[in-house]
Amino acid sequence: MASLLVVTIVAGLGAGLVSVQSSINRRHAQGIHNRQALYVAEAGLSEAFLALCVGKSGNVGTAAKPAMWGSGVYWVEATQDPEGSILLNSTGLVGGGRRSITAVVRAGSNPVAESGFFGMDGVTIGEGAIVDGCDSTLDNYEDELTPSARVTSNGDITLHGNLVAKDREAAAETFVYGNVSPGVEGVIVSEPGVQISGSTFPLTDEVSAPAIPVPDLPLSGGSVDLSGSSLSDVDLRYEAVQINAGTTLTLKGPLTLVVDTLEVDGTLELDGADGKVEVFVLRDFRFRAGSALEMISVLPTQVGIFLGDLGEPSGGAKAIETPEDALVFLPTGTFRGMLFAPFSDLTIPASLRVFGSVGGKTITLAPGARVTFDEAMLNADLGVDTLPQLLSWQVVELPDEDLVSSRLDPLLQLKLQGVEPVQSAQAHAESVVQLEYRDHTNVKRHYTGDISAFDLNDVYVLESVKWQDPVTLEFFGKLKAKHDEDDEDEQ
Repeated sequence: MASLLVVTIVAGLGAGLVSVQSSINRRHAQGIHNRQALYVAEAGLSEAFLALCVGKSGNVGTAAKPAMWGSGVYWVEATQDPEGSILLNSTGLVGGGRRSITAVVRAGSNPVAESGFFGMDGVTIGEGAIVDGCDSTLDNYEDELTPSARVTSNGDITLHGNLVAKDREAAAETFVYGNVSPGVEGVIVSEPGVQISGSTFPLTDEVSAPAIPVPDLPLSGGSVDLSGSSLSDVDLRYEAVQINAGTTLTLKGPLTLVVDTLEVDGTLELDGADGKVEVFVLRDFRFRAGSALEMISVLPTQVGIFLGDLGEPSGGAKAIETPEDALVFLPTGTFRGMLFAPFSDLTIPASLRVFGSVGGKTITLAPGARVTFDEAMLNADLGVDTLPQLLSWQVVELPDEDLVSSRLDPLLQLKLQGVEPVQSAQAHAESVVQLEYRDHTNVKRHYTGDISAFDLNDVYVLESVKWQDPVTLEFFGKLKAKHDEDDEDEQ
């Protein structure tokens, strides 16, 4: 009896120890799975962030068909908040581990446009000039001007009013509908007759002018007269271009023009409706009195003019620094786009209406000039690449999904459902790519299709990448086909 009692006690203690150890092992395994699930969710955030950098939406996989990573799965949902930031919610599952992370990402912002109207060493606004803001992505934006102007400098900002007018109602007042931000040690010099609607706080840090890579193009010719010409879908490099009085040169995108000298006595027309128009002038830039600058399209985000010493071009040879007397800018008309001359003293005449952003060594708005900062320029792919920025992230509650609420291994559960998770790189919502590139013979080519079917070895210079959701692309393809049929019926 004593022996049986001892055996029973020992067996009970052994069973208890086995139970305790099993519980410890389960908790230990669960802790490992939870940590692995966190790592998988972080991998999902990285994949989604990379997707945003290359122009995709950031949606990767779905709860019904997640992406596979290692021994786990994940999916990422991207949504845009009212302030323009992008929320990435990534859920990772490994074994019995479940973790969900949300990250806040600020969309890429063009560093040239961020400062609005920016003079590196100073800004001067003449009497009666008006600086305001708009958003060209909205309908009737020219009639719905907003107090979103940005006037910025690392030095002083001077605003001239009317000092001598006795009749205040007749005085030409100067308006800035937005913020005026002098340098860290700069000041605002404001005369009577000046109104500023926004902040006048100085900058907290000095703003650096970004380097603009000049395309390395083969020389197309020396000095050419392009008066009366229309150019489109080409990349050209000339030593000098002349536009004579009474004639017009039309540049229609997609187009890149690199010149040492641009002499304009006639009219330069810019059309970015079908692609970007970028003009790089490395030395002399002269729009003489009587010249005109006109826009055919109303897309400021598609047109950029870059002047002077712009930094290291992609080919390695440095652009020539602009001489002090090489810039004459006296056109009439309307300019919609980005005008950037980081080493030149640039004056905007009253005869030119400007929408977009302007930067220079110094910026002067002539008396009576009117310039409008376009908020859409912040997302313009002009001059430099715009990349998103990760602002913050945190672990959040798990979503209400069947795959999450079940504590089975997600790979086993998906297998039981007959679902095959896809590899991480193939799980993006967008898989159809539209490429513009130059091959090794410098011929411009286009490709539309699945990226996995494209041979990247054919690319010498990649100029444009646009990603499309196959479902959306198919929908618009059918819509276009229907419109073509309707047009044929009408004819």
